[in-house]
Amino acid sequence: MKKIKKLSDKQKDLLLIKARAEFGDHALYEVSQGSHGLTLYAYADSPGEATLLRNTIPLWWNRLFTIVIYIDTPADEG
Repeated sequence: MKKIKKLSDKQKDLLLIKARAEFGDHALYEVSQGSHGLTLYAYADSPGEATLLRNTIPLWWNRLFTIVIYIDTPADEG
């Protein structure tokens, strides 16, 4: 599979719209350079949504490597 090396901002915006339409609004999406070239990052809102997205989003999507991220941060005390 040939990796995408560079996209214009308009092309990135179109991919983000397409990702949200295809995978839902369970996450915030970002296209940026990663260790495997251009990567679609999906920042999930909860552990359950992260699991759902990991089962839904393929490892490669529209020639972009994909990563689903959820970071459980402790609530602020005080």
